[in-house]
Amino acid sequence: MANESDVAAWEVEPIPDSDELYKRVHRNLFKPDKTIMTGAFHHRSMSTDWAKYSSADDARNRAPTPDDNAVVKMAVSEVRQIQDLAVEHSPLSENRSHTDVVGKKSQKVQVLLRRISTLVIPLADPEA
Repeated sequence: MANESDVAAWEVEPIPDSDELYKRVHRNLFKPDKTIMTGAFHHRSMSTDWAKYSSADDARNRAPTPDDNAVVKMAVSEVRQIQDLAVEHSPLSENRSHTDVVGKKSQKVQVLLRRISTLVIPLADPEA
């Protein structure tokens, strides 16, 4: 049974191909050369934020420790071009932008997701 906080207060909407998604990437998912590990894209139901209702900063600030996260963006059209992936708006009561990228994330799919991702907010310097 879903938590009351997980029940959406927002209607599910169709997401146009022309829109973008934001995804947080934790600092533990970066290689020493600062490239993103493919493991950042492995979840069968990968949580993202729809840019219609969220900025990259909003996405980052929803993390428990925002400074430990970078943010990438992905074009919805490019995600949908990857075989067996679907983009599904799945709003939460506290996050209207919440969207899942659903489908099996084989190693090949993870590489493709990384390839179509653009870093929009880099990691904060842990020494700062």
